[in-house]
Amino acid sequence: MISPVLANLFLHHASDTWMARNFPRSPWCRYVDDGLVHCRIKAEAEAIKAALQARFEECEREMHPDKTKIV
Repeated sequence: MISPVLANLFLHHASDTWMARNFPRSPWCRYVDDGLVHCRIKAEAEAIKAALQARFEECEREMHPDKTKIV
């Protein structure tokens, strides 16, 4: 990315607005380039993780394999 401002704008479009539109009942927060989704059950977390993975692939990005986990 060219700058943190552009990275923030990109992530706002790629993840923030997408999450609000596709998973409005799942609270979501982002800290710079890290994000956290609150899920009720493990199956929901797995479905959202898979959907986010696909979304990032659409945007030619990937989630960090070591940092992305369900806890």
